[in-house]
Amino acid sequence: MDLFTLEKVGPGAYRLFGELDLARAGQLDRILERETEGGGDLTLDLSEVQFLDSAAIGVFARAARALEGTGRLILVSPSRGVRLALETVRFDQRPNIDLVD
Repeated sequence: MDLFTLEKVGPGAYRLFGELDLARAGQLDRILERETEGGGDLTLDLSEVQFLDSAAIGVFARAARALEGTGRLILVSPSRGVRLALETVRFDQRPNIDLVD
């Protein structure tokens, strides 16, 4: 059973499910790399993500860097634990990243 899946729900918008760790970060990184090539906002619904590690945060950071000057990374509905992980590394302080409840 795969512990991580994602679903494209619209242009520049994905819903993520499960656990996002080092073993699965590469899959997400490849998808987000393609998605950020054209610029524009990228929205990731994290409401169904139960676990997030530093590898996943690195993937989000690369996506945000790729969007600098052309769009924002919008992280929607993170669980309490996911939000805490993102806030601990001050991820919410980057200028083109929005954490939305």
